[in-house]
Amino acid sequence: MKKIHIACLVAALLLAAGACFQDLGQDPPFNYPDGLDGPDNLGPRGEVFYLPFETDAFVESISKAEAAKTGSPATVAGKVGQAYKGASDTYLSFNLADFATPVSDGKQFSASFWYKRGAAERAGIISCGIATGNQKIGFVLFREGTTNFQLLAGNGTAGTWGGAVAITEATTTDWVHFAFTFDETAMKLYCNGVLKKETAFAGPIGWTGCSAISIGSGEPTFGGWNHKGEDAQIDELRFYNKTLSEADVNQLYANP
Repeated sequence: MKKIHIACLVAALLLAAGACFQDLGQDPPFNYPDGLDGPDNLGPRGEVFYLPFETDAFVESISKAEAAKTGSPATVAGKVGQAYKGASDTYLSFNLADFATPVSDGKQFSASFWYKRGAAERAGIISCGIATGNQKIGFVLFREGTTNFQLLAGNGTAGTWGGAVAITEATTTDWVHFAFTFDETAMKLYCNGVLKKETAFAGPIGWTGCSAISIGSGEPTFGGWNHKGEDAQIDELRFYNKTLSEADVNQLYANP
């Protein structure tokens, strides 16, 4: 009788696990708490950073590292729960050394997040660099004007501009989903699951000298051109040590 009870308990636990856990791109799917991809899809194969912005401590869910805060970052009602609310000369930064799995030793990198545009005419959104004006190292996603978005990335010896693309879906009132990817041949920018811009890129990204990723600003590389913080809102930010496919991006867009 005891063996039957144990078997039933194991079966119930397995059934509950199957219902609660889903992993991006894994077959069969598993769904881990807090949106994490789970151990089989972390590190160089998947998600290495997840920031849900649920408290103003801004703690990253995998490493448990807390953001360094510049200015007056705040939280407001977001796409899911709470979201980051920026302001002029305000941004968050995370040391690359604090990531549970390094990004700087990989040849692929991707980001995914929800975004509600601010009012500033130009602003940095997510960036990683070493100094103002150095376009040969790291990357930046920035906005020029109200709806023109652009990627810039350096491979250590030269910088590549992705070319401005008008994304009219991005407004001050609507949440939109952004994703961008880098590998050794191309960089891509998506909005709401649609590929908006693909640019040839002689990658991978040059990470040498980069110490932190900035969220909500173009600092340090683009701060000198006034691509600083804006009053945008950002939610459900994820970084990956792989190049997200279009199917991956659509899955993230369809499942906030």
